[in-house]
Amino acid sequence: MITFARPLLLLLLIAPVLVAITWAVVANRRSTYALRLADTSLFEGLVSARPSWRGIVPGIGMLVASSLFIIAAAGPQAEHYEDVEASTVVLVFDISVSMLAKDVSPNRLEAAKKAAESFVDAVPDNARLGLVLFNQTVTPAVNPRVSRDEVKRALQEAQPDFGTAMGDAINSAVQMIKADLRNRNVDDTKGATIVVLGDGETTVGNPSDWGAQQAKDADIPVSTIVFGTGQGEIWVDGLYYPAPAAPDELKQVASITNGQFYETANQASLTKIFDELGTSAGKELVYNEFTWPWILVGVVFLLAAFVMNLVWFRRLL
Repeated sequence: MITFARPLLLLLLIAPVLVAITWAVVANRRSTYALRLADTSLFEGLVSARPSWRGIVPGIGMLVASSLFIIAAAGPQAEHYEDVEASTVVLVFDISVSMLAKDVSPNRLEAAKKAAESFVDAVPDNARLGLVLFNQTVTPAVNPRVSRDEVKRALQEAQPDFGTAMGDAINSAVQMIKADLRNRNVDDTKGATIVVLGDGETTVGNPSDWGAQQAKDADIPVSTIVFGTGQGEIWVDGLYYPAPAAPDELKQVASITNGQFYETANQASLTKIFDELGTSAGKELVYNEFTWPWILVGVVFLLAAFVMNLVWFRRLL
């Protein structure tokens, strides 16, 4: 993906467009005015008064060159991920009873557990992986480590309960990352990542935006996934409870922390999302400017315009 370091400079691209429009208008008026004053009998047998293509091409070359120079000045850059040597990743996983809704087969919880295995496997070997489980309580289930087996085992053994303490769960993940980095004498959170999977809104403890603020203050992005549909429902002890997936809080958490937000109600899609997040986890997004190709092509167009003017009209401009 190409972005720009100084995107506001792209507004200058309006200038070449305005020059081209002005040139076309002036040339048309000049031709029309000349024809009005001239004796048209003098043009019999001559070529059309319309400017030849040779008179247009050098100007087009200069306009293209100026456009390319403007793009180069705006700082085109390619983004890519680079491994961070000492990074920590924490998966925050919702095990509230609403995850038993069967709008996803066999239910949200079992489908999410299965899909999460792809995340665990995709996290790069250089990253340490931890796990936080939450319902009405928050359980730091697995402290960050290189081995993935304990994370998978803890996920499979997790049992649902009432309540959703998402804000406290995010804060627990933040503290887990800080402690792990501190124990390894790492001074910053570069490459650290939190991934939250849930289906609803916070019902107990601190609000989710408070937890997101803790992550933002620690410079840790939180990517979030809301799993389920708006038609989810659960039966507990013979009683019916509506359990629609609620994306708003999870979307806000991602926005506050500059993380990514996903919404899905399909296990295959969730697996793909987890795989994508796992592959980029523990890495740093790096931007590399590449201005020289734009400048080089711009110079080629500019020199070509000069050469055409010299050859065809014996002048530089």
